[in-house]
Amino acid sequence: MVEKKPPVPAPAAKSSSQGNRKDLIRLKGEARLEGGSYVEPEYKLLFIVRLSES
Repeated sequence: MVEKKPPVPAPAAKSSSQGNRKDLIRLKGEARLEGGSYVEPEYKLLFIVRLSES
């Protein structure tokens, strides 16, 4: 019987994830040093409705 190996994530995806995590830690640290707190950015949703006279 042949054993199946679990899929291995691509190195590029792993490094970008680690980079984002390091940036987040750095930003939180800078905010603490300045006496504030870091708030993570939130997604914004925008609805555009165009009304036209026909």
